[in-house]
Amino acid sequence: MNAQTPPKKFTLEEIAERKKKLLDEIHAQKRAMTATTREIFAPIAPATNKADAIMRSFNTGMAIFDGVMIPIYQTTKVAYNYFFSSQDGYRRYRNSPLPITHAHARV
Repeated sequence: MNAQTPPKKFTLEEIAERKKKLLDEIHAQKRAMTATTREIFAPIAPATNKADAIMRSFNTGMAIFDGVMIPIYQTTKVAYNYFFSSQDGYRRYRNSPLPITHAHARV
């Protein structure tokens, strides 16, 4: 019932051959990754006319604006939800345990 096959024994030549094959695969993957990285981060070709230059500067400006404003929007949203949300009928704002009623509710 417990008939186990003995593990296969490898010779030094087989190990060296497998190592060479794996190194060749790794180098091919490295070349492919390098080519893809160069393609992604290649410098932008110069604008051919004035409209392209204007659109490129507009797109760059919008990307910078979005990069600044999105974190601001997210932090204000998190802060508002933390300070002004209710949990189990109690306010967390100023550590006040007042229940939410019409007299205390913000409009």
